Amino acid sequence: MAQIVVVDDHPIARMAVRYLLEQNGHTVLAESADGREAVTLIQQQQSDIVIIDIDRPSLDGIEVVKSLRGQSFPEKIIVISGKNENVYAVQSLRSGANGFVSKKTDMPEIASAIQATQRSYGYFLLGGFMQQMEQDSTLAEKKMIESLSPQVVLGFSSYY
Repeated sequence: MAQIVVVDDHPIARMAVRYLLEQNGHTVLAESADGREAVTLIQQQQSDIVIIDIDRPSLDGIEVVKSLRGQSFPEKIIVISGKNENVYAVQSLRSGANGFVSKKTDMPEIASAIQATQRSYGYFLLGGFMQQMEQDSTLAEKKMIESLSPQVVLGFSSYY
């Protein structure tokens, strides 16, 4: 079973996650409520998986994931949030997380995310997730095209 670090600023949420994990045979090595403290704590532990909430005092969960991935942190990271699933799921994926679980779903989804990430699969519930990815991609393309000078746009249009 997995060795896990849990990062969430809500003590009751941490307790619920810990209970679920321990019921499924996992070991919670450490817990943290603060983003900056979490980075140091996570680096000191020999964990298999980190479960982190997006809403963090001092450093949000997405920034913690980016920081860890920037330091070549190899362990699996699952982001949890009570916020809008699609936007934060996309941000989690782009930051380098291996999975995203909304707190609005059943807690057993965390166990499913752990199983998937242990098998080297990503865990991002689809629903509107793919629509959000497409929307973000289309918006990025539009911004890129709008940033081009009129001469470049005319050059492209005459080329095609």
